[in-house]
Amino acid sequence: MYPKWASKQRFHVGGSPRFECKNDTVLTVDKWGYYHCDLRHPVSVFKDGNTVVNLEQSGPVYFVSGDPDHCKNGQRLKVEVITPHRSPPQPYMDASPAPVPFSRAGLFSIVQKLVFLYVFVIAVSVNI
Repeated sequence: MYPKWASKQRFHVGGSPRFECKNDTVLTVDKWGYYHCDLRHPVSVFKDGNTVVNLEQSGPVYFVSGDPDHCKNGQRLKVEVITPHRSPPQPYMDASPAPVPFSRAGLFSIVQKLVFLYVFVIAVSVNI
């Protein structure tokens, strides 16, 4: 029941799932403890019946009931904590227009203007 529900949920770093369980404790355990209901070396123990767990890093987190029989009967939950997606940085876009590549026609036009300017300067200097 719990694994099916958890597989449809998204748990993100910074999230805080709440466990409400009267007359029971919630443990976080390692992978071995989860699959074998081995409660001898819990990572964390929550006994207050109204537990909020802060998810601080990505990866799997294993929760089990503090009662070995409850754990063996399915009161356990594995959640996969994911890092929220961040938008990739936008590529730098220069506001200035891209330079126009030279073509033969463009090069010819520049040469033509330079020749005209040269001839004009010579004509003016001869007439002075």
